[in-house]
Amino acid sequence: MGFLCQEVNKIKELYYKTTSILKLMLARKDITILYPSLPVRPILPKRAKGFLSVDTYRCNLCEKCKEVCPSSAIDIDENNISINVDYTMCMYCSYCVITCPQKALSFSDEFEGAAKNKKIFKYKFNIINIVKAVNTKEK
Repeated sequence: MGFLCQEVNKIKELYYKTTSILKLMLARKDITILYPSLPVRPILPKRAKGFLSVDTYRCNLCEKCKEVCPSSAIDIDENNISINVDYTMCMYCSYCVITCPQKALSFSDEFEGAAKNKKIFKYKFNIINIVKAVNTKEK
């Protein structure tokens, strides 16, 4: 009977310790920031790579970015004169940025890729410099 009383006392002691710790945890302020409900713009390092960005005025649809992309994340639609980028496939290797002769591709400082639907990460860049793009294709 004495053994059982000792075990009950140990359980009571453990219960009081855990409830006191729980009360302290509930009373303190939050340490972490609620993501993504609060906007956070940290200062990024100079060579940080965010999402791929296309300068639609410079691009002439030469397709060199598409040829060099190892993950086939870049697709060029010649009918709609646009570049489609699938960010879920992109490896951020920067081969496309390096090989672009027009310097139309770069990495933005936008990097937060949390979403409930992955269709958000398929982006279409409509090329604005249409005359230049058509002339390049004819040559």
